[in-house]
Amino acid sequence: MNLFFNKKKENEPKAAIIKLRETREMLEKREKHLQAKIDNELLIARESATKNKQRALTALKRKRMLEAQLEKISGSLMT
Repeated sequence: MNLFFNKKKENEPKAAIIKLRETREMLEKREKHLQAKIDNELLIARESATKNKQRALTALKRKRMLEAQLEKISGSLMT
């Protein structure tokens, strides 16, 4: 009869809270990593602006893509 009338586990809320904290920490870590990559791409774009315009444009495109990812992560952190 235990198959049909299982008791609810008491640790479910605690496990959910722990999982949410881990997810938030992972997202914050990813956010810092993306910000570092954005800064690096901006530096590459500035250095290459006069020498190699194609490289600078590519770096700016990557920067814009990374910023979009960062916005998605920031949005999921807010909710």
